[in-house]
Amino acid sequence: MPTVARYPLPEKSLPKVTAAGRAGFVLTYLPLRLFRIQKMVILLLVIFSLVFKYCHHYITTQAIVTFDFLFNLDEEHNIPAFYSFLQLFIAGVLLLIVGSHAAGIKNKDARYWRLIAVIMFYIAVDELESIHERVGLFVHSYFHTSGALYFAWVIPAILLLGLLGLVLLNFLRRLPAPSRKRFLFAGIVYLTGALGGDLLGGLYISHHGDGLGWPYVLEYHIEETLEMIGIAYFINAVLLHIKTNVGDRVVFKSADQSS
Repeated sequence: MPTVARYPLPEKSLPKVTAAGRAGFVLTYLPLRLFRIQKMVILLLVIFSLVFKYCHHYITTQAIVTFDFLFNLDEEHNIPAFYSFLQLFIAGVLLLIVGSHAAGIKNKDARYWRLIAVIMFYIAVDELESIHERVGLFVHSYFHTSGALYFAWVIPAILLLGLLGLVLLNFLRRLPAPSRKRFLFAGIVYLTGALGGDLLGGLYISHHGDGLGWPYVLEYHIEETLEMIGIAYFINAVLLHIKTNVGDRVVFKSADQSS
């Protein structure tokens, strides 16, 4: 395992990751500071969403309607959706960095890091376009689901998660214990929001109709908050994994410079 660099080192002592077409790019980071910034942004997004949703219940001016849409955690193509996309995209890039390093040292787990990166990129796009909701509408119309399964996308999601768990089981076992615990905790927080939130939301809508009441509003705020916090913690976990197992700085070298 490379020695963790506390101060800038000569280029020869820096851990290198071969990446064709890239040269001289050095990634530096401060995981805990980034995590604090993410938590602050998430807190502000939640506050703005709740405030403008509350105002929209009593004031229907165009400005309030617009701000309600822009900050609503349950909408697409707005500020929270873009922030979630950015979080997931960053997580995917960091996973590719780890995968590239693993491939560079001929580690067989490189393909698993890249697989998780692809999943992150897909979820990032889904945050903007709500692909899972379209899948859910199709499954709901075909099976006429109700109750906890009202949002029917959870059915294929649970099946895919079970399959993914089997595929990644040995990979998770091979991870250093601190990284494994952090990744699993981040996944539990995220899935509690994403899956657990829609299971509860489905129950509420099945019993109360369109679900526009404040209990449902609070429910989806908790759901989206858990998702954003889960990804924030995951980003922090990947950064700490890089810092511990790859090094404080990762240098990308093109193939002709890596010798």
